[in-house]
Amino acid sequence: MTCVNFFPNSESNFFSLVDLLSERSQAMPNQLAYIFLQNGETESGSLTYGELDRQATAMFLWNRFAYAAHLQSMLGRRTGFTVIPFWIRVD
Repeated sequence: MTCVNFFPNSESNFFSLVDLLSERSQAMPNQLAYIFLQNGETESGSLTYGELDRQATAMFLWNRFAYAAHLQSMLGRRTGFTVIPFWIRVD
């Protein structure tokens, strides 16, 4: 598989926007990443790279476990087996 660096002038090799934002959240977590403009003019909020990373991680985990619960409910009812996805740790 061939990867293309979409940011050729940068010091690091970023192959995706996710790579870029992940690196920025570690290197400069308190720097502004986004400023939200109400009606395109008035600043109505902002996100730092650290906040953006935390929110993206929370959304990823919520989707992951929601899918696991959905899968378990679908398969568990029909077969009588309990399905525990490999990424859920059971101690």
